[in-house]
Parts: sequence; structure tokens; C-alpha cells
Amino acid sequence: MRYSYEERWEEARKRIEPMVYAMFWQDLDIPGEHAVTYVNWILDRLFRPEYLSALEDKWSIYGSIQGEIVELEANLSYEDAKDFLVKKQGDRISHWIGPSIMP
Repeated sequence: MRYSYEERWEEARKRIEPMVYAMFWQDLDIPGEHAVTYVNWILDRLFRPEYLSALEDKWSIYGSIQGEIVELEANLSYEDAKDFLVKKQGDRISHWIGPSIMP
């Protein structure tokens, strides 16, 4: 049986979630009921896009134009995205690689 990337994320999330909760309880002394919002945000808004982009090899090039973050290129392989950055070195616009799959 072949699992979708989203199903693989859900399994990974279940494995990671207890460790992130433990950090809040043990290291930061934040009780579980208060940590739920933070843990969900960290996993779903930070880890999920990176994880899915790495699995699917779909990356975007972002730039800051007049203080606004703009997606300049989308659905590139990681190698193509890195090549794009090399070509754009020295540009007036700051460029960086980020996940194409955003929350």
C-alpha cells in the first residue's frame, strides 16, 4: 500500500508531538492545557510545510519587495531553487528558499 505525503505527515506528527509537549512540560514548565495551542502551531505551521516540501521536493523562492514577502518562483526542486539563488546573488532583492506548501 502506498501512503500519501499527508498520511506520512500525520504519522510523523504523532511521533513528534509527545516530544514537543515534553519540552513544554519539563523544560519550560508550561502545563499541558496551555501547551496545546503552542504545540499545534509549532507542528502545523513550522514543521509541516518543511516536512512536506522535503518529501515532495517542492520549494519556492521568496523575496522581500518593499517590505512585503513575495513568492517569486514555485514548485522547484531543491537543486533548481539553489541554482536560482546562485544566479540572483548580488541582486537588490533578498531571496531565500522556503516550502511551496504553506499552511
